[in-house]
Amino acid sequence: MKGLFSFLRATAAITFLPFLLSACGSARDPLVAELKQGDWRETVSLSEFEQRYTENNRTIESARQDSLPQYKEFLERYIDFRLKVKDARDLGLDKLPEVQSELEQYRMSMAPAYLTEKAVMEEAIRTLYNRRQEEINASHLLIRLANNKPEDTLAAYKKIMDIKNEILSKKISFDSAAVKYSEDPSAKQNRGNLSYFTAGMMVHQFEDACYEAKKGELVGPVRTRYGYHLIEVKDRRPREQIFVSHIMASCMPEASPDDTLRAYNKILDAQTQLMNGIPFAEVARNVSDDRQSGINGGDLGPIGRGQIPAPEFEEAAFALKKKGDISPIVRTRFGYHLIQLTHKGYKSLDEERETLKSLLKRNPEKMNAEDEKLIARLKKDYLYTETLANALVLATKADSGMNFTQLDSLNLSAKEKSAVVFAFANQKYTLDSLIGYIKANNIGVPITKESVTDQVKAYAKQALKNYEISQLESRSPEFARLMNDYRDGILLFNISEQKVWLPAQPNDTVAKPYYDAHRERYQFGERVAISQIVVSNKDLADKLYAELTQGKRTLDVVTAQDVKKQMAALKKQLAQLKRKDKNYENDRRDLQVKIAALKVDDQVRTFEALSQRYGQRFAEDDTLKTGFVGIFQRGENKSADVVFNQPEGFINPPTQLDGAFVIIRVDGREAPRPKTFEEARPEVYSQYQEEMSKQLESQWLSSLRSKTEIKIDEESLSKAFRFVEPKTNRPENINPTATLDLKN
Repeated sequence: MKGLFSFLRATAAITFLPFLLSACGSARDPLVAELKQGDWRETVSLSEFEQRYTENNRTIESARQDSLPQYKEFLERYIDFRLKVKDARDLGLDKLPEVQSELEQYRMSMAPAYLTEKAVMEEAIRTLYNRRQEEINASHLLIRLANNKPEDTLAAYKKIMDIKNEILSKKISFDSAAVKYSEDPSAKQNRGNLSYFTAGMMVHQFEDACYEAKKGELVGPVRTRYGYHLIEVKDRRPREQIFVSHIMASCMPEASPDDTLRAYNKILDAQTQLMNGIPFAEVARNVSDDRQSGINGGDLGPIGRGQIPAPEFEEAAFALKKKGDISPIVRTRFGYHLIQLTHKGYKSLDEERETLKSLLKRNPEKMNAEDEKLIARLKKDYLYTETLANALVLATKADSGMNFTQLDSLNLSAKEKSAVVFAFANQKYTLDSLIGYIKANNIGVPITKESVTDQVKAYAKQALKNYEISQLESRSPEFARLMNDYRDGILLFNISEQKVWLPAQPNDTVAKPYYDAHRERYQFGERVAISQIVVSNKDLADKLYAELTQGKRTLDVVTAQDVKKQMAALKKQLAQLKRKDKNYENDRRDLQVKIAALKVDDQVRTFEALSQRYGQRFAEDDTLKTGFVGIFQRGENKSADVVFNQPEGFINPPTQLDGAFVIIRVDGREAPRPKTFEEARPEVYSQYQEEMSKQLESQWLSSLRSKTEIKIDEESLSKAFRFVEPKTNRPENINPTATLDLKN
């Protein structure tokens, strides 16, 4: 259904996304429209109207400023949409195999991503967003795990439990224990303290433990990929945050006096530009030595207390009071800075969503943990049961070293194959189906109890997700609405094609009379024909222009002396050929051709020859390779506009256009004249189709409305967007600086 959504926007001027059909209104959500055709009745509630209105590229704030006539105009178009979709259903288009197939393909491609986005990502985003309103100061003590051998894991766990008991019995303080026992090298300097951090900065197990703990609480052992941790939460406080941009003139502490002065003068010049009214972002892009932020106008995003490794910078940044305020020149160990406050406080969840999502996607370990939470929830919801022993028969019967690609060689009875490995939602998954899953995934690892258990887990995970996807419409009203909208979109496309687009398709039979009736529309203004040579550098362009206008050839000149020298070299190669060589005849022939081709070449060349030899950006059309571009009215071609008022034969000096240097020649001029039908055909077709489409659309809608009873409640409609909850400010992401690399 190519072009559907562009049609919905361009033709219908409305984007139809999720909505909820109301069977009746209420005091809190009154009806704004009611549609009736015989026994068919549909309504539009105020909340549905508001949602649709804002989906049409509007914000709630701007929608509140619109007038009742604007609301009515939109509602009328929305009613038209509903009537068109009903017409499609009345004609049975929703039953067409191609419509059903397209809808199913869309569902298959969209549902898995929707499940991940809503069931996994959305919950993680909300948790991360809420946690980032706070920052935590914690200390930790680490006992590393060199490997995952059971005996080593047990030894590490016993060691950290002994340390925990020593702390709990007051024999040693946490800080002293961190210095004495911690295997984080930085503990000797920081006594295990990680300073303040916020959500999204640490590995998820560590972060979860900290945010679930109270101030002063000893937590752990907590297992992460680094080992076992004991954690003491020192403090919890609201997170202060600002958004700033900066301009930097780089100057390291060891810089020479001359380099220091040069950097200072650079930042002083930037300050002068700002005082003269040049926007901060523009100066940052042009001047700042911090190129990573410079290309974004100096934007550093959000920063919090203790997150910038330059106290002077932080002090100056947090001293700024109002949006747009710019600091004095600030010196840090990185150089000189000018800092602008761009936002103070937190952004809303919707404003932060993409940033938080990006933060989560960079942390696959966290996303895997969230995915496991989803599987645990599905197991609970669908009453999942498992009989692992029925699967472990694979390991029992497998010879040592046998892998999963050899499953067919196992002597399994029919009873063993039909044994249930796991079940949920009144569906049973047997050992035979597990074997099918393993084969389909080409798993070639050795068959052991551990690997069989892993396969059961993976198969159950896939089966649970697939089943949840199959139930999305019933379990997720939002997904059901999304699918309903897409179905309506397909129907709108098909009915519009049938009622409007195909009947409006032009051909010469209908277009020629249309052209005859509107000849005055199709006129050429004055036109100029041009050729051009396009090259990449000005020096080459100047030399080509000199050859064309002054007869001065300086490029690729071949003199008589050059011919003589090359002739001697080629004849020498010819004399050195040996008849017994395998390629003697071919080599001799090639050299003779080269000798015959040698000639003096020092004459001034034509425009066409120069274009073919040096010109760039040629299409496959041979006429373009000779430099000819076409014939144009004013405003149709940049090159033609440059020479539009020049006489035939005029050659314009090299002009820079679109990053290249262009030499333009006027080949001819043509006075205004009417277009022939052949010349006007594209315009005629387009205008005929546009007019016919409007006419057919109008007739179609008149027919639909004539058989529909439509009631609009203007009083209810006038209440649109009058009761809007204000957005709250919330935190955004922050720069991680924890000592131990516990970060994601």
